[in-house]
Amino acid sequence: MYTETKTPWWSWLLLIAPIALSFSSINMARGLFDPERIERGQKQDDPQEAKAGDEKPELTPKELADKNNGLLFGVGVQLAVAVVVILSYLCTRKYYVEASDLGIRFGYQSFLSTRVSRQDIQRVYRTDLKMREFLGLGVRIGMGTKRIGYVCWFGEGVHIQALKGSKVKKYAFSCTDPEACIAALNLTEDQLGPEEEDQE
Repeated sequence: MYTETKTPWWSWLLLIAPIALSFSSINMARGLFDPERIERGQKQDDPQEAKAGDEKPELTPKELADKNNGLLFGVGVQLAVAVVVILSYLCTRKYYVEASDLGIRFGYQSFLSTRVSRQDIQRVYRTDLKMREFLGLGVRIGMGTKRIGYVCWFGEGVHIQALKGSKVKKYAFSCTDPEACIAALNLTEDQLGPEEEDQE
C-alpha cells in the first residue's frame, strides 16, 4: 500500500485572499453610510445650508443613488469572488494519493478526485508534470496530450491510462515516489507502460 497526503502551498493564498477582499468590501460598504455624503445630497436644493469653504461637490439625489448602486455592485462582486475563492480553498486544501493492489485514488479532498480500479488500468508509468503542458496548478487538461492532470507541484508524477465506462482516459498526477506508487498496484507486465512520455 502506498499513501501520501500534502497541503498545497498555494492553498494558503486562497485562504488569505478572502480576508483581504473582506477588508476592501467593508471599506466600500462604509461609503454607503457616510453621513457627510448623504447630507450633501440632501442639501442640493438649499445651497445656503452648505458649509462655507466645503470643497466637496454636492451630489444630486440621482448622483447619490448612482454612486450607491456602484458601491453596492462593487461590494457584491467582491463578496462573490471571496465566496468562490473560499470554496476553491475548501476543495483543494488537501492532496492525496492512495494505491494498493485493489486500485488507486488520487486528487484533492473533495469531488476533485479520481478512483481507478486495478483491472481498469491499461497502462501506467512514471512521468513529469510540466508547466508548458498544464499551464498551472490544480485540476487541468494537458495541452496537446489531453491528459487530465491533478497537479499539486511540477515535477515527478504518474501517468495512468484507464478504462472509465466505455471510454479510455489518460491521467497524470503529482507523486513524491512514482516507483513506489506503481509497485503498490501490483500490476502485470502488460499494464506497465514505457518510461518515456507518450504523446499520442
